[in-house]
Amino acid sequence: MAGTDSSDWGLLYRAGAISAFAVVIMIPIQIAFYLVWPPVLEVEAMFAVFAECWFLGLESLDVLLLMDTVFNMLAFLALGVALWRTGKSLVLIALVLMVAGAAAYFSANTSFEIMDLAGQYAAAGDAETRSGLLAAGRFAIASFQGTAFAVYYFLGGVETLLVSLAMLRSHLFSRFAGWLGVIAGVLMLVPPLPATGQLGIALSLLSLVPLIIWLALVGRRLWLLAAEPAAAGQAV
Repeated sequence: MAGTDSSDWGLLYRAGAISAFAVVIMIPIQIAFYLVWPPVLEVEAMFAVFAECWFLGLESLDVLLLMDTVFNMLAFLALGVALWRTGKSLVLIALVLMVAGAAAYFSANTSFEIMDLAGQYAAAGDAETRSGLLAAGRFAIASFQGTAFAVYYFLGGVETLLVSLAMLRSHLFSRFAGWLGVIAGVLMLVPPLPATGQLGIALSLLSLVPLIIWLALVGRRLWLLAAEPAAAGQAV
């Protein structure tokens, strides 16, 4: 990764920009779903949600966050290339943490497993089978809220923080953009879990404000890097 010229990395920059914009659009959608249809994590209530509407069931288990994670990986990879010259160590650590966090979340998200259990529960005719399916559902929900998700969320905050510190060293981004990312990363260090209570939920929601603006600025810069090499020297 000797250089970051847009002629070499244009496709990646463009993919990263589109991915950043996609997350900007998806975050308000996820907030709307959260407010209108608050998630239920009691197993029988969750099975009832799936029986009523499979998409609402998947959304209550953050299935859209799986898409966010893929988009974020593309955006962070493009950012890593753009920031490589001025922040090699920070970028490399952030990208390693990104991969580790994504792997943890992909293994932790049990949304489709719970959907399958809900279907079996609805079709089950005897109490013993239903009792076994409820136990399996409780285990799947506990796994969804467990250590892997906490690791994924915490590492997401750390990688955002590290990349934003690298942005503060680079002429490609304004200090405003860099500090927005630092603030978002710090707020993301407390995962929204039952163990963290209202504090975790409040910090998670609060982090979305600087995060959305930061992603929009990142997407704009990456698009400029792909389309206009001469504009890359002007911070946004």
